[in-house]
Amino acid sequence: MVKERLRDARFLAREMRASARKGQDSQTPEGTDHAAGPAGLVTAIADFSDTALSALESVAIGLLSSDPKAHFGNASAYPLSRYFDGESASAQAMFARDCYFAAKQVLLAKGISNPHLSEELFAEAHRLAAKGQQLGQQPSPSGKAGNPDASLDDVALRAAAMARAILRARPVEAPGHIEDAANGRMLDSNIYSAAALALATAVASYHEDVTADDDIYPGVCAAVDARYALFAKALASQDRPEDLAHVFADLIPHLP
Repeated sequence: MVKERLRDARFLAREMRASARKGQDSQTPEGTDHAAGPAGLVTAIADFSDTALSALESVAIGLLSSDPKAHFGNASAYPLSRYFDGESASAQAMFARDCYFAAKQVLLAKGISNPHLSEELFAEAHRLAAKGQQLGQQPSPSGKAGNPDASLDDVALRAAAMARAILRARPVEAPGHIEDAANGRMLDSNIYSAAALALATAVASYHEDVTADDDIYPGVCAAVDARYALFAKALASQDRPEDLAHVFADLIPHLP
């Protein structure tokens, strides 16, 4: 995937720039021009590479994406039916694109300046979720819960299946953890992202009045912050899958 390789290169350019600047700050005497010397040259090259690769990614999105506007602006939350009604490749592509962008916005909001995510691994998460449903291991996610046939328990089970699939694929490649200094803990980046993405999707599925234009992620992330330990424990449990669904079911009615 062209976009994926451009993003990998941009991530490396930004990491190189951050390392060079850190070295400058620790080794350069006060009053010295930071732009001078080898470290300054590395920073300049990394700045140019970052700008050029970002521009190329924008061009690639415009040429290759079926919905370029979906890559910009606030992250949107959509119902499960958008991704799991039928078996079309477009549903997988929408899932990967939407989750990539939403997860990136979530990590940026958590203070991660250069998150490295894989849209291809989000597509793999969709494949894993769909495969589990075909084998009868999970209920098939579809429909708005405003439909009387879709109960809170149904939506919670489907959200749990989605979160487990995302965690198995581990699409957040860096950083491995998010520092939560306020609470003196480190949060697993993939657990946090899986919980936030699945909870937002569940809320959009359960509440008929929630639309893609509603910015529900701040409230969703606040809920994941408060219940992170429960999410982490439930996602780690393989023999009690209902535990994760219970965590979702407790939160869904009270959001956004």
